[in-house]
Amino acid sequence: MKRIDLLARSEKQPAPASIDVADGAGNAARKDTLAKDATLGNLLVGRLTNIPLPDKPTGDLKLYFDGADLADVWIAVTWT
Repeated sequence: MKRIDLLARSEKQPAPASIDVADGAGNAARKDTLAKDATLGNLLVGRLTNIPLPDKPTGDLKLYFDGADLADVWIAVTWT
């Protein structure tokens, strides 16, 4: 697995400037941030850099977002 990019659409209007995504629910969880991108219609955009990537592009990917008000989430996987 080479990289994972995330794009999310918030139901909040206006969309928040950023949201955090983590690999767990506790204080020891590793976190990355999705930031609002005006050039993409205020989608929240980011790449997993602190959260470890899965070994292969199939299987479960558990992510925890710091809000439940996301309308859509897109996951782009690059594996070669």
